[in-house]
Amino acid sequence: MEKFLYKIKKCEVGFTLIEQLISLTVLTVIIMLIVPITFHRMNDISEQQFLNVLSNDILYTQNMAFSYPEIYIRLRFYQDHYELIVGHFGNIPIRRSIPENWKISSSSLSEIIFSKNGTIRQGGTLTIVTPANTYDVVFPLGKGREYIVKR
Repeated sequence: MEKFLYKIKKCEVGFTLIEQLISLTVLTVIIMLIVPITFHRMNDISEQQFLNVLSNDILYTQNMAFSYPEIYIRLRFYQDHYELIVGHFGNIPIRRSIPENWKISSSSLSEIIFSKNGTIRQGGTLTIVTPANTYDVVFPLGKGREYIVKR
C-alpha cells in the first residue's frame, strides 16, 4: 500500500518543453500580426489630431478677427510650421510645427486673413500631403468655416 501512495506523490505536474515552445510560438505570431495594425492606427490618430488642432486654430483666428476688429490677425503657413500673427509688428502667440514627412501646399492661399465681420478675405484651398493621405482644406467665401476633404 505504501508503494502505491509513493507513486502518486512522485507524479510530476507541469508542461513539457514542447508545449511551452508551441504556446510561445502562437503568442509571438499573434503579437506580430497586431503590431502593424496598431502603428497604422496611430498614424491615423495623429493625422486627425493635427487636423483638429489646425481647425481650432483657424476658428480661433476667425474669432479674434471678429472680437478685435482693430487688430490685424492672420494665420501664415511655412514649410515646417504655421503661425498665428497678431498686429502689424508680428507678435506670434501661437506657433505650431508640422510633422516631418508632411507638406502643406498653399498655392492659392498663402495666409488666412479674416475681415472684421468674421468672413474670410480670400477664399482658397490648402493641400496637406501626409505619408498616407492627402487632404484639401477648403475656405469658401462667406462666414462659413473651412471644411476638410480627404482625397
